[in-house]
Amino acid sequence: MRVIAAAALAAAVLLGSGGAAAQADAARRERFNSQCLACHGEGGGSRLALTPSLAGQHAFYAITQLFLFREGRRDNPAMTEAARGMSDADLQGFADLIALLPPPAPPSATADPVRLERGRALAQRLHCIGCHGA
Repeated sequence: MRVIAAAALAAAVLLGSGGAAAQADAARRERFNSQCLACHGEGGGSRLALTPSLAGQHAFYAITQLFLFREGRRDNPAMTEAARGMSDADLQGFADLIALLPPPAPPSATADPVRLERGRALAQRLHCIGCHGA
């Protein structure tokens, strides 16, 4: 009888926490849509100068940046304020939402070969590929 009671209690705790987790996920998604995408653009494609696009970012990169903002190790007052109260679960949840955003389509216009080569040389010299990939 004790085993059945313990199993029932464990199931109730798990089911109860599942509801709370679903509510937290829904609240996080609402905050992401209303606050994050307000600056980072619909679908995660920023149209604001000095505001990066989120679309196409990997979860590991996103959670790392959010952690650095939360801890005050990256200097951006708006993002530091936004991340200040985030729990570790929030960081993971927002990173997972960012990772779901599809990367932007490549531009349809032909790239300026001079600018393209200058960018390629800068990326190599500054070792951009180390974090951003090829």
